[in-house]
Amino acid sequence: LAGESRLQVAIADDGVGISTDEIDDLFSPFIRGRTDADGTGLGLHICQELAISMGGDIIYEPNTPKGSRFLLTVPLDITKASQADEAEENLLAGVSLEGRKILLAEDNPTLQLLTKNMLEKQGAVVTVASNGKLALASFKEGVYDLVISDIFMPEMDGYGLAKALRESKYLGPIIGLTAATIGDETEQMLEAGADRVLAKPISVEALKAALLELSA
Repeated sequence: LAGESRLQVAIADDGVGISTDEIDDLFSPFIRGRTDADGTGLGLHICQELAISMGGDIIYEPNTPKGSRFLLTVPLDITKASQADEAEENLLAGVSLEGRKILLAEDNPTLQLLTKNMLEKQGAVVTVASNGKLALASFKEGVYDLVISDIFMPEMDGYGLAKALRESKYLGPIIGLTAATIGDETEQMLEAGADRVLAKPISVEALKAALLELSA
């Protein structure tokens, strides 16, 4: 765009590349393509969601003469927000996470670290559990103002955790997290006891907006 500075980073390899029938689903969650390596199929999806949350994007293109090339583009200059955006920012600024005790249930180590750091930068006190069973044990040992839970976890998933928390008389907000963009995961999580379900990776703005709605 005219007058806007943008950062572009290209990452390329000279491997076997990606077949044309895999390109459409390349950034979809839980799609792993032709590989025998361990993984969940969330890496590219999460990277693209992070890029989009910063106003940018990641695209794939074939490398020359062979291999793959990913191009990350993010804006460096933040243009002046519209009056509507400014009004929303002012509302969200009134939602503070300072001093809130948050229980985070997430089995992905990378997302654990990213989400924990994000919340702690907002002044929250964060306890991390790698699955629903461990989260429930932490809940029984402490007092929490907010529970944030991934849906798909080993031992006990987000549905089981939300249901168990409500059966234990927890009245605070429960925010579910999912990388799935299709299916009935959101509805099932809400039926289990969650108040809202947000897309992974979670952002401060999305979390504050959800908490603002719940406090209205």
